[in-house]
Amino acid sequence: MTLSHRAAPPHAAVLLSSQLVFNLGFYAVVPFLAVVMRDDLGLGALAIGLVLGARTFSQQGLFLLGGMLADRFGPRTLIAAGCVVRVSGYLGLALAADLAGFLVGAILTGLGGALFSPALQSLVAAADARGRATRRSGRPSLFAALVLVGEIGAAVGPLAGAALLGLGFSATVLVGAALFAAVGVALWCVIPADAGRAVVASPMGSAPVAGADP
Repeated sequence: MTLSHRAAPPHAAVLLSSQLVFNLGFYAVVPFLAVVMRDDLGLGALAIGLVLGARTFSQQGLFLLGGMLADRFGPRTLIAAGCVVRVSGYLGLALAADLAGFLVGAILTGLGGALFSPALQSLVAAADARGRATRRSGRPSLFAALVLVGEIGAAVGPLAGAALLGLGFSATVLVGAALFAAVGVALWCVIPADAGRAVVASPMGSAPVAGADP
């Protein structure tokens, strides 16, 4: 494994906080899609499965492409682009009134994650490599911390979403969109333009971290 980057990645706390907010914004919305499509739109199991499957494929199926684009254009650009696409998808879900609207919104939601998640992980890889020499023996890696905060977000997100559903699904989605927009702008401001390009070269490529779904 080799390290090659021209600018230091943001502080680890910034990256971990971003992952936490990303998971909060994701799990406050996506787990409730099936319920909303069934109860509010009266869609059947086949239509709901189509929407959820399209979202999953557009994200998990395109992770490799997102990693390649992050290596080519840099994590800063891909995170910003991913947040824009995710916000667009959330706005589409907030306005959706039929199957087509939910399908488009779900695909954009997944595509946004496919863009920003590998880019964020590449910055974590760079930060972890920089701190490896000074890390005390037995201290968990930054990737372990990334998974931990991601799981916290995955646990708290549905609780927040359930509370917000009292205001309506559209309001819940708009809150999620605001979270992604805020983090996207913040990371654009703190990530150097050339930070993290090709930060880690390994035979495994830009593989996603287990449990980092958003």
